[in-house]
Amino acid sequence: MLHYHLTTHTGTSRGIVHGFLAGTALALAGTGVSPAMAEPSQFDPLSHRAVYELSLIESERDSGVEDAGGLYIFEVDGSVCAGWTLSSDMVLSIQGQAGGMIRTQTSYRAFEDGAGEVFTFQTNTETVGEDPIAVTGAAERQTEGGLAIRRFAEEETTTSAIAETLFPNQLTDTIMAAALAGERLVFSTVFDGSHESGLAQSLTAIIGNPQTPTVLSPLQADSEEIAEEGATERLDDFPVPTQAWPIRLSYFDPLDPDSAPSFIVSYTLDTNGVADELVLDYGAFTLRGVLAGFEPLPSPSCPD
Repeated sequence: MLHYHLTTHTGTSRGIVHGFLAGTALALAGTGVSPAMAEPSQFDPLSHRAVYELSLIESERDSGVEDAGGLYIFEVDGSVCAGWTLSSDMVLSIQGQAGGMIRTQTSYRAFEDGAGEVFTFQTNTETVGEDPIAVTGAAERQTEGGLAIRRFAEEETTTSAIAETLFPNQLTDTIMAAALAGERLVFSTVFDGSHESGLAQSLTAIIGNPQTPTVLSPLQADSEEIAEEGATERLDDFPVPTQAWPIRLSYFDPLDPDSAPSFIVSYTLDTNGVADELVLDYGAFTLRGVLAGFEPLPSPSCPD
């Protein structure tokens, strides 16, 4: 969901960090699933705030990146009836091989209605020494089919996408439905407003074998801390994860869809929608995100 430019002494590396966390591995047995084929799981993810510490795993020799680190803060809040508010903030520092340092801060705010008909977004990117970049936009499903997209940056642009295009929470819903059904591949088109062209992106999701949830310990730790504060009712209705799946999402550049993936994100997805074991692969360099902080949030209740 986040778009930002990272400039080093040897060139520019562009990356996209998506609201796969909405809030969004390698067992290849099974059949592919398209959005039109997959039955929705009525996925109702846990409202929560997660903080990930970012560090460099590896970089290509000619990338210009010597080291990198920062924080990624993600929050999802809402319900099926009220819709979903997504927000994320990333602060990233890049150490160039020539000794220079660049610091970039990006914020992303979005709303997706519960019916998946309307999606609005806003991104703001600030890089030391460069002019800030602000982008706003909206996408709405049309009665005749398809998706109408309006985007405001330096000027207004209008584009469209196919009717099967998913918004971030719909994508997670589709992946969850496929995982629960024992499927291993999802082919989709997703729109989250992150690509600089304003276009939707093709995506392939690979779903691994189910495993023990990875975020049980932070949930239990937070539960104990909240109990000490006398606010245990905050956890009364929060779904405890029952299992998790390793997920690998490959995003393709809409301006060059036949090329290799422009961005790959890997993570484990728990049944309550919490992600862990984050890996962000930009091609020229790869970052690891370790879950360093977790806070469950109360969700608005839906009428019976």
